[in-house]
Amino acid sequence: MSAVTFEAVNGYSNMYWGWGGEDDDMAERLQSIGVRIVRSADVVGRYTTLAHHPQIRSLARWDILDRALRRKDFDGLGSLHYTRLALKQTSLMTHILVDLVSTN
Repeated sequence: MSAVTFEAVNGYSNMYWGWGGEDDDMAERLQSIGVRIVRSADVVGRYTTLAHHPQIRSLARWDILDRALRRKDFDGLGSLHYTRLALKQTSLMTHILVDLVSTN
């Protein structure tokens, strides 16, 4: 998604900790501004999940998701508080390490 679209939906919610819900929340935000989500056929493109440690499923994810669209204007980029600890740019990516400050 473009930076313009990401900013238009106020980015991701800051309410999800643990596993689950944030992708569905983002889908609702995108659909609320008329962005259609297109999933390409496997012959066009596919993805593989990166190796990661198992996460604990958030028990609150369904309750948080239930109120997703009511929060989208004030929960996201505009309410994210962080301190940047490191920035590393390469030809393929930018790695930004931050310390999140929770205000919830």
